Amino acid sequence: MTDHPVPHRLIIFDADWTLRRCTVDKQPCPNAPDEYEIIDHARVLIREHYLDAKKYKLAIASNQGGVEYGFVTMDVARKMLQQLALDIWGYAPVELIKMCPHMDCMNRKPKPGMLDDLMYDTATEKNDTLFIGDLGSDKEAAEAAGVQFMTSQEFFNLPF
Repeated sequence: MTDHPVPHRLIIFDADWTLRRCTVDKQPCPNAPDEYEIIDHARVLIREHYLDAKKYKLAIASNQGGVEYGFVTMDVARKMLQQLALDIWGYAPVELIKMCPHMDCMNRKPKPGMLDDLMYDTATEKNDTLFIGDLGSDKEAAEAAGVQFMTSQEFFNLPF
């Protein structure tokens, strides 16, 4: 279990099954704005501890393979991630939301591209960065970027 708040300046979140869950049965990720819901404990914990912009920068790094497969457009996928950030922390600066729609790209997790870009864009060092996610590919991306990783269960203090 994690004590809050964590001592990192940049906290990067995966989107699917970390901040939001798809509401369509047997579909791993939403392809439309009405196909997901925010995970309540994520919203509550972030709002209680991490909205101090002087202490924390919050960001999202999300693979969006549905774009390449034609299930969702790039514009809709980007707008859904922006709306997710807006709904949880009340703002959604474009530079703090990274997505990779390509299946073979340096940005697609488990590669570190999105995390590297977010650290560069925010002038944040690796030791001041934490990545939160739910999959092995999220952990691998954090390791490749040289940043600390926590599972969403651990970060949000959920029972395993």
